[in-house]
Amino acid sequence: MIDRIRDTARRWLADGIVDVFLGFRKRPDGTVVPVRIRDAGEADGLFFGDGCVHNLMGLVDLRSEEKVGVLLKGCDGRAFVQLAIEGEADRGRFKVLGVVCPGLSSNGSLEEKCETCRYNTPPVYDELVKEDGVESWEKGPVADGLAEVESMSHPVRAAYFKNEFDRCIRCYACRDICPLCYCEECVTEKSRPQWVEVGVKTSSNFYWHLIRAYHLAGRCVACGECDRACPVDIPLKYLNRKLSREVEELFDYVPGTDPDATPVLLEFKEDEEHVLCPGDES
Repeated sequence: MIDRIRDTARRWLADGIVDVFLGFRKRPDGTVVPVRIRDAGEADGLFFGDGCVHNLMGLVDLRSEEKVGVLLKGCDGRAFVQLAIEGEADRGRFKVLGVVCPGLSSNGSLEEKCETCRYNTPPVYDELVKEDGVESWEKGPVADGLAEVESMSHPVRAAYFKNEFDRCIRCYACRDICPLCYCEECVTEKSRPQWVEVGVKTSSNFYWHLIRAYHLAGRCVACGECDRACPVDIPLKYLNRKLSREVEELFDYVPGTDPDATPVLLEFKEDEEHVLCPGDES
């Protein structure tokens, strides 16, 4: 499979099909890093396997006019589709080399996002590679730890998230790594009006994490990059999973799985059931 990845990237670059190819490289110390290559001769250094946990769509310059080749596994591929249907990724500018992901490990154990993965193959691709014996599959919702958080009483749950958010240092790594956080100016950087206080304290930390979670409602593809990037290990996945679960139950919509879909929050159907929020009498 690695040979096919290298051959494809080499061919796309040599034939001028793409200007740059995004993939992975394994360092001599065994660590894996994303890499951009522009010369066909550099394709021999490409790698795929354990450690390739990064979502490469988070590294794409969406506003460039370059032709981009990119290696995408299932979660990365859903990010690409979601960006495309939101009008942020021009399908004609991308050549997608899809990989049927066998599940990836880091530090000797299977990635948590791989344990809960529902789609191991990108929804769209120009060419597809896979290991022998690894097949594409789709799954329904799987046990992902969310039920444990939901089972907490309201006071206990509030205390749980307060404890987590109190550790936040507001570095915005979760925002900067997320492929769906592509706003040219983030709400956190606006000063007129100032929506989020600059100071690191419980109230502003709560506001920051909740507003970001709501901005990803119906858009998060469960790639796990926010959790991986957080330097203080806040389990941001639970906020994203909760909203994703609600969107799927209400609208039968899973982000990034259908390249012909309309983003769920941009679509209105007159015959759609109106669901009242608790206490909503209107």
